[in-house]
Amino acid sequence: MESYLHRMLFGSSKVIIDTLQIGQQYHEIAKVISISILYFNLGSGDDYVYYGSTKFVGLHTKEPLRLRQRDIDQNGKIVLRQVDIEKEIFPEYYLIQVERFEDVVNSPLDEWIYMLKNEEIRDEFNSRNILQAKKKLSFLKMDELERRRYEAYMKDLVIERDVMETAHRTGMIEGHQEGHREGRKTTQIETARKMLADGLTPEMVAKYTELALSEIEALFDE
Repeated sequence: MESYLHRMLFGSSKVIIDTLQIGQQYHEIAKVISISILYFNLGSGDDYVYYGSTKFVGLHTKEPLRLRQRDIDQNGKIVLRQVDIEKEIFPEYYLIQVERFEDVVNSPLDEWIYMLKNEEIRDEFNSRNILQAKKKLSFLKMDELERRRYEAYMKDLVIERDVMETAHRTGMIEGHQEGHREGRKTTQIETARKMLADGLTPEMVAKYTELALSEIEALFDE
C-alpha cells in the first residue's frame, strides 16, 4: 500500500516537471490536483474520501506560514496579495475509496462516486457533466454486437448531417426546411427499422434515433 503513495507522489512530480518548459520561470509551474479512484482499502479509516496537501506550520507557535506577493492591479498600482500556499502552489491529493461509499448521496461528488461504484446514474442526478457521463456509460455497458450496431448508426448519422450541411452551403436546399425535416424523419425511421431487425430493444432504438417510443412501437404493426 505504501508503494501506491510513492507512485502517486512520483506521478504528480512528473506532471510538474513535464509541464515546465525550458526558459520558463518557476512561478509558472503548473498547479497539480491528483485524484486517485481506489477499488481497494488504502490504510484504515471510516471515510471514503481523503484529502491531503502541503502545509507549513510553525514548529513552536503552530501558526501557518503566510506569504505575501506583489501584484499589479487594473489601475497599474502595486498591491500585496496573500498567497494560499496550500491551494495555489503545492499539489493537492484526493483519495476516493469507492468500496467504502455506502450509496448515500449528499453532494455532487457523491453522485460521481455512486456511478463509479455501481456503474449506474440515477435519473435525479444533476451534477455538472453527469448526463454526458450517463450516455457514455450506456455505450460502455453494451455488449460487443450492440456496440458495433450503435457505432454503425452514429457513422450513418454523421454522414447524413455532413451531406445536409454541404447542401445548405451550396444553396441546394434553401427554403426547403420542411422537406429537410421530412427527409430526416424518414432516415430516422429507416434506421430504427434496421436497429430493430438487428435485435436492439425499442427503448434503446428510441434513445439513439431520437424518435418517440410510440413511433418505434408503431413499426411493429407495419
